[in-house]
Amino acid sequence: MEEKFLRKLIKESEHILLDFKATFYDISNKKSKTDFVKDILAFANSTVKECAYILCGIKIDREGNKEIVGIDNKIMIDDANWVQILRSYSSHPINFKMEKYYLQDYDCTLAIIEISNIQHRPIICIKDEGDKLRQGSIYFRNGSSNDIAKDLVTIEKIISNSTRLNPENTVSNDPTYNKYSKFPPPPYYNFLGRDDEINRIYEELIYHHKNYLLSLTGDGGIGKTSIAYKVAYQVKE
Repeated sequence: MEEKFLRKLIKESEHILLDFKATFYDISNKKSKTDFVKDILAFANSTVKECAYILCGIKIDREGNKEIVGIDNKIMIDDANWVQILRSYSSHPINFKMEKYYLQDYDCTLAIIEISNIQHRPIICIKDEGDKLRQGSIYFRNGSSNDIAKDLVTIEKIISNSTRLNPENTVSNDPTYNKYSKFPPPPYYNFLGRDDEINRIYEELIYHHKNYLLSLTGDGGIGKTSIAYKVAYQVKE
């Protein structure tokens, strides 16, 4: 990172693409580790088409005053370890990088985490961890804080900012990446019949762009879940 750009970020206030931390994350501390995962998940699901940054070594007090305190220069910034941790919590790989930068006039070192705007969104949390992370949640940056996407408008914004809509810009650091790898197997061995219902549901989902959700109703045991799985696999293919 160029020093000019770093100093520009330091002068800014926290916002949707910028966060300040007094210290760097501690990989051996459970709370600090889950804070890191949640922060990266939220920034990676950004609804803004720019890179996001976390600057570690800058302290913000209750009045909003900023102080450059730096981090311990002996701390190792190892992307590989954090990548492995993220992979155990995220639905697929997240593109980010870390680096340290020494500010001579402050005689201190900052850690900079850059979260790329090129991601496969939405990125979903796939594992519970304490009271911080919930399986199935889509975390995103809401102003200067992290939030959970609960409405269709927000989720649509997250998805529309995905590189899936721009295949030429798609980047994945995992050659085994498969966006359907978390899709569970169907609850049946063979599927027969229901062609009319399946075709109707498929057409409603694919050809009517305003249909975000279809509800299948009926008595218990008549095959609603099986039909849903059958349609899902057709859409996937």
